[in-house]
Amino acid sequence: MRVLASDLGTLLGGGAHLKNLRRTAIGHFKILDGRDHSVASASVLHTKGLFSHLEDIQVDGQTLKSVQNGNPLSSSEWEKKEGLFLVISKKQEVLALYKSKPGASVATAAVVLRSAMQA
Repeated sequence: MRVLASDLGTLLGGGAHLKNLRRTAIGHFKILDGRDHSVASASVLHTKGLFSHLEDIQVDGQTLKSVQNGNPLSSSEWEKKEGLFLVISKKQEVLALYKSKPGASVATAAVVLRSAMQA
């Protein structure tokens, strides 16, 4: 937006800038979902909440251990997922973020380490 204002000013033969600009959303996070920074430490968003817009699959047993080690998933475990998706435990803990491509194997985008907040 700032560049657009500047470009319009240049196009009209003068200068221009924005006096006020307020961001109301970033991705699926909306300003109405925000929290007061003074109470932020008491209301940390759970990891699964950060990725609530993504589909997920639950794993357990050997697959869970494989995911925790950053290994790719076999196609039978993710065959209907496209793009980014979460891999979660039966306890709803986020284990990893994976990315799939049609006709290709799945690559681990990130393995989420279990933190004190999830314990």
